[in-house]
Formats: sequence, C-alpha cells, structure tokens
Amino acid sequence: MQENLLHDVLKYKLNVKSFEMGRTLIKNRFCRKKLLIVLDDVTEFGQLENLCANREWFGQGTVIIITTLKLLEVNYVYKTDGMNENDSLELFSWHAFRGEKPIEDFNKVIVEDYL
Repeated sequence: MQENLLHDVLKYKLNVKSFEMGRTLIKNRFCRKKLLIVLDDVTEFGQLENLCANREWFGQGTVIIITTLKLLEVNYVYKTDGMNENDSLELFSWHAFRGEKPIEDFNKVIVEDYL
C-alpha cells in the first residue's frame, strides 16, 4: 500500500523494502505537498500507522478521507448516501478540471473508467 501511495503521488515506482522505509519516504516526499488521500477498506490500525500516522507527514491543507473503517475504534462515523453518476462526475470534474465537465480530451477516458 505504501508503494501504491508513493507511486500515485510521485508518478514513478519506488521499491519499498520495509514498512519503516515506506514511512520515511512518505514523510520526506509528502511533507510539502497538499494532497487529497482516500483510504478505503482499512481493516487494521497498522495500515493507518504505515500510511498516515502523523499529520506532519503531509503539507498544509492535505485532506485524508477514510471511507471504510472496520474493527477499529473511531470517535465519529458519518454515514452518507452515495452520489448518482452525473453528480459524482460533476464533483470530480470541479476538483480535477476546475469546471463542471471534464476537459474534452479526458471525457471519454473518464466516462469509461470512472463510471
């Protein structure tokens, strides 16, 4: 998971040989980046410790969303209904392209892969 997170943000492959090495890479490479990170299907506390144990690992303004948290004690669970396809594409487009619709070149790829 650490390798996936590093690759998704940095856009190149890193060979993570241990959890500690992954934690160090995340801390050093992301400390000045403003990121949106969505973690889904987290089932063990160790997963969180190895991906985002400390707020200081990430740049100011980073948002981390954990959509599924099973077997862990949490302070608050916010339940929400899912969005329909049109609303979810529009929300994605506002954040990715700063507009209501995807940029024309990306429209076909997004519609096929995202929906």
